[in-house]
Amino acid sequence: MEARRIADLADMHNVVLAPHNISSPIGTMAAAYVCAAIPNFLVLEWHSASVPFWDDLAKLSSPLIQEGYLIISDKPGLGVELDEDVAYQYRKHGEPFFK
Repeated sequence: MEARRIADLADMHNVVLAPHNISSPIGTMAAAYVCAAIPNFLVLEWHSASVPFWDDLAKLSSPLIQEGYLIISDKPGLGVELDEDVAYQYRKHGEPFFK
């Protein structure tokens, strides 16, 4: 895993990591799990606050990020499920959509 190799190299030089993340809730959760496995992790950048339907893209009981924190789920897999109907609604028109 490339992210882990980068983290290990940075850790050898006492450098903390702040991975960049501009992704869906699914991608953000995947990034969070990678970050949880990195001892020199500092913060996961998140730039989706301006996307009004961001939380709607996943089937969530509450917003994924609350008060600046993301709680890693103990559910199987990434702990979040894509809401395909919402993803379809906000797809880029003219692009294929796979179900």
